[in-house]
Amino acid sequence: MNTTTKTLITLAAMAASLTALSAPVMASAQPMHQQPMHEQPMHERPMHQQRWENDNRGSAAVAVRINTLRDRIINARRNGDLSRREATRVDARLDNIIALKRSFERSDRGLSGSEVANLNDRLDRLSYSLRDQAHDGNRR
Repeated sequence: MNTTTKTLITLAAMAASLTALSAPVMASAQPMHQQPMHEQPMHERPMHQQRWENDNRGSAAVAVRINTLRDRIINARRNGDLSRREATRVDARLDNIIALKRSFERSDRGLSGSEVANLNDRLDRLSYSLRDQAHDGNRR
């Protein structure tokens, strides 16, 4: 073997041994794996993250209730349980609640507990009203 071949083999062997030696060191230098924020228990999250999560959950729950009521109104009108006039009135009340929710959300801090409670109270009253009107026998 000539000198160039011996040098290349020696360099390759040194590179392989350095790689083998440095791999455990590099692996230990990597940061520990943290759970994603949504998988961490609430008490381990930073306070600002806890508040944000709570606000978004309240907002999402209100949005689900709004969509459910909208579907109930559409189905009651389609089935003839609500007259056109009743459906229009209930729809207008729901639109007012949606506008109020949007005005609460403009603060860029999410919905506060009292705002969620306010919206839920209005949605409860609208739900009861919708049920009463759907069962009042007024089908025009």
